[in-house]
Amino acid sequence: MTAVTGGGAPGVHHPLAERLRAAVLGPRGGGTTRRRASDAFRLGLAVIVVAVSIPVMRANSAAELNIVHAVHPPPAAISWLVTTVFWLGSAGVSVLLVVVALMVPRLAAVRWTAVAAVLTWGVCIALAAVLGPAAGRPPVSELAGLDAGYPVTQIAVAIAVAAIALPYLSRPVHRLVWFLIAVGVLTAVSGGHALPVNALSSMAIGWGVAAGLHLAVGSPLGLPSAAEVTAWIADLSVAVRDVTRASRQVWGVEQFTGRDPAGDPVELAVYGRDASDAHAHHDYQQRTVRPSPRAGDRPAHH
Repeated sequence: MTAVTGGGAPGVHHPLAERLRAAVLGPRGGGTTRRRASDAFRLGLAVIVVAVSIPVMRANSAAELNIVHAVHPPPAAISWLVTTVFWLGSAGVSVLLVVVALMVPRLAAVRWTAVAAVLTWGVCIALAAVLGPAAGRPPVSELAGLDAGYPVTQIAVAIAVAAIALPYLSRPVHRLVWFLIAVGVLTAVSGGHALPVNALSSMAIGWGVAAGLHLAVGSPLGLPSAAEVTAWIADLSVAVRDVTRASRQVWGVEQFTGRDPAGDPVELAVYGRDASDAHAHHDYQQRTVRPSPRAGDRPAHH
């Protein structure tokens, strides 16, 4: 069996367009999606965070006010920069991912990214209508000049769009987007555009909407298609033809079958990052953990 990691094509002789595509986009994949128990956990956790945050916001806790006073206002000389970074890390991320999604030759990426944005926007409108614009937070002098609005729609939509779109994109883009969102949330609090609990709860809203959408329609596995595997194998100077996706699959691994020049069957496995790490850890345990036999122990039969 030949194993290939899912981080990217091993060959280096690609046109410039392919290199640019590899830097931004993830594998095209075969359209395989899967509903995961972890999505149900994320959805449940998001609901709990939002539910708990509402009484915390209404309490105007001293800890939250202390955080606000520690970071706000920013120095006057960089206040414009703080505001710019907030918009770049919230609404800017949403616009960026929508534009990139339009470049992806997969309608699923565009469709579900747009659905996530609209659903999250709708949830934010519904929560604001039910809870009020500040979720019932009482006005106090310590919050004068600060935006106590809830939810923070820009943050919620950015999180939801990122969680839906990023499986179609490369890992460097993942890191860039999450970095922009992280600094966007921090500058939202520092610039007075959001209160800490409001921002955290809004992140949970976007996270929960994305998890619910993945739970409903499945999430892409981020593993390559048979055509991509064929190209990768060719870059390794290994002759394999008639590569097709195997009917039996396991978690985190995309299994393929093919034939060598002699017509003999060949099995190939493409490991995703999580499965690759788990496989390496298992091999390490097998090499290092070998308990000594004890008197009276009998060999196991398999």
